Amino acid sequence: MASEEQKLPMVVKVLIGLVILLFLLPILTIGPVLLLAIKKGPSDVANELSEWEGRSAPDLAMTTTDGATLRLSELRGRAVILDYWATWCGPCVREIPHLQKVADEFPQDLVVIGISSENMSVLQEFAKSKSLRYPIGAAASRVPPFTDISAVPTTFFINREGMIRRILVGYHEYSQLRAEASAIVQ
Repeated sequence: MASEEQKLPMVVKVLIGLVILLFLLPILTIGPVLLLAIKKGPSDVANELSEWEGRSAPDLAMTTTDGATLRLSELRGRAVILDYWATWCGPCVREIPHLQKVADEFPQDLVVIGISSENMSVLQEFAKSKSLRYPIGAAASRVPPFTDISAVPTTFFINREGMIRRILVGYHEYSQLRAEASAIVQ
């Protein structure tokens, strides 16, 4: 009888150990991945891109939703806001009215361009439903720093001379977008 009483606690101990292991295993395997995701937030992405601030923007060709080809190099002499975004991105969509308002305030001096990697039919439908007045489309080819974008929205502020003055990652209010636009229009 004594031996069965001793076995019972051992079985309970083994079961408790298995339960603990089953709970800890996912934490031990997923935990480091989650920690990296938390550690590498929008500010880290911005820091990676910030090395491009003060450098010349490489040429970029894009096809707009109306089928036109637009080249960044053809816009020299005008300030450019290049906004990488997506239709499924809530912060991107919330930023669109701010970008439109900024574009409306500087119609002669500033061009706002929205670039997405989505299917052109999706972009055309979205542009129509939102009555967008600035060009959006897909880049035909991308070169750094445009290949280094890992979060949307990512917004490049390029001055009249084609120099990247500022790169913002994540959602920004109208006041900050306007302040950055004012700086590149000067």
